Amino acid sequence: MLTQRQKIAKLLDSPFEGERAAAQAALERTEAAPPPPGSPEWCAAMIEHKDMVTECAVRIDTPGLTADEVATIRRWARFVGKPWEDGAEELRRIHRQLMTEEQEQCLLPSMTKA
Repeated sequence: MLTQRQKIAKLLDSPFEGERAAAQAALERTEAAPPPPGSPEWCAAMIEHKDMVTECAVRIDTPGLTADEVATIRRWARFVGKPWEDGAEELRRIHRQLMTEEQEQCLLPSMTKA
């Protein structure tokens, strides 16, 4: 039985560029160990993650979100989890999308006034 790291490492030999790049990124994520619990880095990461979950939950009714994205936000809002757990990357992507859309909406009124 292969471990998750061994399965990912096998994809590095893939003939497809996208699979190789995704496997390399996944290996880097598995090698990055979370900071020790209670350390200042751990506390800062947890606070930032909880704030991100809260910001996503507040904006859950944004019209551009798909059903899967809404489900992801709801799951994380119910169980905040930790920033290095599986699925956190997807939540970060959704958060970036929401923040980008919000910044664009803030810029639109100022451009029409000019």
